[in-house]
Amino acid sequence: MTTTTPDHPPPHAQSGACAYLLHVLLQEAERRQSGFIGGVIDGVVNDHRSIPGNLPEKPLVDAIFGETLRILRHANEPFGPPALEPAPKPAAA
Repeated sequence: MTTTTPDHPPPHAQSGACAYLLHVLLQEAERRQSGFIGGVIDGVVNDHRSIPGNLPEKPLVDAIFGETLRILRHANEPFGPPALEPAPKPAAA
């Protein structure tokens, strides 16, 4: 199967692809081991609580943990595939 990709992908295509791939991998881990994502969420919450409140980069750290939890909770939804545009169709041979 051959597909063509543009020389210059749209902005944020790589980060979108990484988010999609992470979502798929998390759901596969959950499928193989029920409760996996919930355990990861618990770990992330505990890690976030351990960050000192006087850390100069605290707003950035809080934003990173917030986004991490958003991704995990989204992957933990039973029928919630990520909201992405469809992939381009392969070029006709």
